[in-house]
Amino acid sequence: MGKLQGQVAIITGSSSGIGQATAKLFAEEGAKVVIAARTSERLGQIAGQISRLGGDCLSIPTDVSSQQQVEQLIQRTLDRYGRIDILINNAGMLPVPTPLAYMEEIEWDRVFAVNTKGIYWTVRYVWPVMEGQGKGVIINTASVIAFKGTPEMAAYCGSKAAVVMLTKALALEGAPLGIRVNCVCPGFIDTPMNDWLESLQPDRKEWLKEMHEQIPLQRSGTPLEIARASLYLASGDSSYMTGQTMILDGGATA
Repeated sequence: MGKLQGQVAIITGSSSGIGQATAKLFAEEGAKVVIAARTSERLGQIAGQISRLGGDCLSIPTDVSSQQQVEQLIQRTLDRYGRIDILINNAGMLPVPTPLAYMEEIEWDRVFAVNTKGIYWTVRYVWPVMEGQGKGVIINTASVIAFKGTPEMAAYCGSKAAVVMLTKALALEGAPLGIRVNCVCPGFIDTPMNDWLESLQPDRKEWLKEMHEQIPLQRSGTPLEIARASLYLASGDSSYMTGQTMILDGGATA
């Protein structure tokens, strides 16, 4: 029997990378997974892959910056499964690297609308459900960049640092209710988001080489490595853990 047998897990930002790996791993561990992202075609493909492997998966196209779409995500999950045991706030966006003084306000707002306010919307609608159940687990995806300033990435740094503190505050609010809240902070991970960042570099191979040289383990992490951390946080293995940030960065912040 899997570690999440029979539990219902919502995973945002699950059309690729870490979210996709988490959805597949949770399904393997017995969870009924609800995958949400803005790309409906890709979601359908992933849902089909999970179903063909014997998993129970519902795909719901969702922009987490939209109150209406998040509300529909939660309601459709309840209509299908009747409960929500796990929420993985993984949706996020990376803006084009730009010095803050030259960043357009619309871009600043878009980063915070997805990376930070998206968590506000999902928690607002999931929290009463978990409170009524007397238990639940919320896992937020922040970033190692929340602890390490990076030039031309001020908005992203700020939005992810906010996620870390949201996690701590929510953990204190949730503890008396049986709701645990923790956070994973990935470092340099081999995802489409980092592929896009790499594509912006004049010399992609040299840039990747330099990035790996800054990491003690000398390589990128994999989405599955982050998914396994989320599995630990979602399962009973971490039953005495709340309000914590788990950094997975190959030693970059050591």
